[in-house]
Amino acid sequence: MYHWTMQGIPLYTIEKVWKAVDTLASGTASLRQRLYDAHISSLHVLEASDFPDALKQEFEAIEEALTWIPVDREDEGTVAFTTNAMSDDEAKRLATRMVSLFYEMVNRYPDSRAPS
Repeated sequence: MYHWTMQGIPLYTIEKVWKAVDTLASGTASLRQRLYDAHISSLHVLEASDFPDALKQEFEAIEEALTWIPVDREDEGTVAFTTNAMSDDEAKRLATRMVSLFYEMVNRYPDSRAPS
């Protein structure tokens, strides 16, 4: 599907994960809201197949952590409902996992760098 890659990772994937990390770092909203924003602005368009085999499971775990609570209300989506239900510690751990995913992308695959 994607033509441009760095060390086998589609540039599109690197860009989207970087955007999610940037949203977490530079946003001014609550951490729960920034997790939601990171997903909606970037991660929701990615699939496990966009990642190298060594990172697919971690991406799937992050997606699961963002969507595991079924929606009870029609006016709120799964990601919003799940992030709103998270404790502060759960939100911090999930944000750390997102940053770590990007870190693994650029360190396991050193030709992959954050887009400028």
